[in-house]
Amino acid sequence: MPRPKKAKSELLETVPSWIDEISMVELFAGSAAATRAVLNFIGRVKSHRVKTKMLIIDYEERSTLEASYPDLIPLLAAGTVIHYQLSLAQAQKRDIPTIVEGLLGIQWKKINIVHVGLDCRTFSWAALATVRHRSPKGAAITLLAQEYEKILAHLCELVTDLTKVNPTVLATFENPRHGSFKEHELVQALIRRPGWHMAVFDYCAMAMESYDGKIAGPRERRVGGLTAQKPSVVVVHGTGDNPQSVMHQCRGRACRMVVPDTKHHVLVICGRSEGLRFGQRQIEESAKQIMPQGVYVQLLRCHFEWLFLRDGHDFRCYKCGQKEGELARCDSFGCTKVQHLTCDSIQPTSEDLWFCDVCHLQVPELLQLVREQAAGRTPPIPESMLPTLFELGDGPILQSLGIINNYDDGRVDGSAHSGDGQ
Repeated sequence: MPRPKKAKSELLETVPSWIDEISMVELFAGSAAATRAVLNFIGRVKSHRVKTKMLIIDYEERSTLEASYPDLIPLLAAGTVIHYQLSLAQAQKRDIPTIVEGLLGIQWKKINIVHVGLDCRTFSWAALATVRHRSPKGAAITLLAQEYEKILAHLCELVTDLTKVNPTVLATFENPRHGSFKEHELVQALIRRPGWHMAVFDYCAMAMESYDGKIAGPRERRVGGLTAQKPSVVVVHGTGDNPQSVMHQCRGRACRMVVPDTKHHVLVICGRSEGLRFGQRQIEESAKQIMPQGVYVQLLRCHFEWLFLRDGHDFRCYKCGQKEGELARCDSFGCTKVQHLTCDSIQPTSEDLWFCDVCHLQVPELLQLVREQAAGRTPPIPESMLPTLFELGDGPILQSLGIINNYDDGRVDGSAHSGDGQ
């Protein structure tokens, strides 16, 4: 039946009360900035205790990552974060879900957060200055670029499949804005799918003092909490329809990372041919790829606000496209559609279970079978039909009717109706 949307509240380090565990996988992890941001965020939650299960996957071995990014050492040593070395170019379709389930002990479809920080070598125009991996239009022309085409295709398919079975997952891809990634056909295909969006930002504008350090030091030699400008782009699922509202771009002279009384940044990724300007220094090689934690903190805030307000459902009526008024949420398992009941709904509003028009057209016979069986007017439902019922109906509702057991652990068990024929 219709469930009104919750009122908007001030959200800082806040996690919905029904979430007591956050699981995350970061691919091409490097410094694991996204994972560390999530851990720091969860560590500041005061309302209730939230456990974490974190896995980082990178083609570099653990010792190499620890040498480059010392912040990872205590997290890996304590087991707070698990590292797995994997060449994603060699990974098969089922490999990552299997690794996740084996190392974290959680089903892939129940992962809360997936971040892909793709290696930018073949997508960044900066890389083209020395090795031309791609044509000016972005087509792969070297073996390395062709390998990354396969990796990107594999990861897009993997994460897209995940969003189908877990519509509330926060999934993100990040890459430099000046490269060819944002125009790539696979990326453009992603943002044409419901729930996916693209946002642009600059590292310097996204750094947060509480997470990335406070800027201090003499005016001409600023230190601490600094990051280069680095324009970037994120493709994201699970933040509502306007993630750009929380992703900020450089403010020019007003940017905190600019040398005071000038218009140039303290840190630069690549020095100019005529040399560095007053007060400037070039960023360390190991820090070039480190994303400020503020980037992911903002995405998390946006994600949890979306969960608070929509419980993972859409917030625009499937029929009229408007978000004003009371919206009914579809009771079909995995469906995120919402709809005004006044928008010429096919299903009568008197039904105990309410389905959007699309799901109502798919499941009436099965629903009738469920009701009759629950009322004892039909023989037990054949176990062969339980997976179909589970996919088309709402798992908790079917469980409450006594049709299935063990909904919570992701298995469909019809043992309640398999023994005595009742």
